[in-house]
Amino acid sequence: MKQKPRQRLRAICGIFAFLPLLQSGVAAQIWNAADQFSPANNPSAAWQYGYQTNLGGVFIAYNAPSSLGTPLNYWTSSDIGINPNVSHNPTSNAQAVADFVLQPNHTAFHPGPNGQFSIYRWTAPSTGGFAIHADFVGLGLRSATDLHVLVNGTPVFNGALNGQGTTTAFDTTNSLTTGGTVDFAVGFGSSQDYFNDTTGINAIITALQQPVPLNIQLNGSNVILSWTNSTFALQAAPSASGTYTNIPGATSPNTNTISDPQRYFRLLAN
Repeated sequence: MKQKPRQRLRAICGIFAFLPLLQSGVAAQIWNAADQFSPANNPSAAWQYGYQTNLGGVFIAYNAPSSLGTPLNYWTSSDIGINPNVSHNPTSNAQAVADFVLQPNHTAFHPGPNGQFSIYRWTAPSTGGFAIHADFVGLGLRSATDLHVLVNGTPVFNGALNGQGTTTAFDTTNSLTTGGTVDFAVGFGSSQDYFNDTTGINAIITALQQPVPLNIQLNGSNVILSWTNSTFALQAAPSASGTYTNIPGATSPNTNTISDPQRYFRLLAN
């Protein structure tokens, strides 16, 4: 009788083994400020365009869409004028405007005359982990700007450009709840001169794929497998390096007996 628990444990360990979740086949959700730029709506999807008079302060949305007599799409404030602004090149050709050139499907922004920070804001549509990426490049003749990335109003990156063609980049990951914000901001720098400060911005947010655990529970002579995401299929193989195949009709919870042949299990995204 004293040997039964030990034998039972050996049987369970020999028959049922589990591998980490495989996420292959799942396309990560990506938000790209250039690809999703809207010349007509603000906000548009997860993106919003605006400015702040103080970094991390009240966000004021731009309310004036325009071309400003150029091939570009702009958003500005009717209360201030053409600066600060955000811009996008919707054409298939590089466009020379004033003192800068904007490549096809690229975005830019420009600070305001009184220190206003021009901002691309992204709002989290759901709770989760997100990768935040930004490339900045000085496009204007002067391009002496200060640059920032803020998560929920708190800076996670502070940088600067000093001259046309200078660049900097930033990457991080962060957890946000629904409605959380990421701001990409440009200011007029320590010189406090806003002229010729057009700055290119490549802002990308990528949803991090969240692991889906495969749980095991012993219930008498049965081993019960369970998982929380019904879009994942339960697969099995006779060995860890074997060929995994879907278990037809397997749903959570899935019941197996300890007398079944040895199998290795995993979840795979459909």
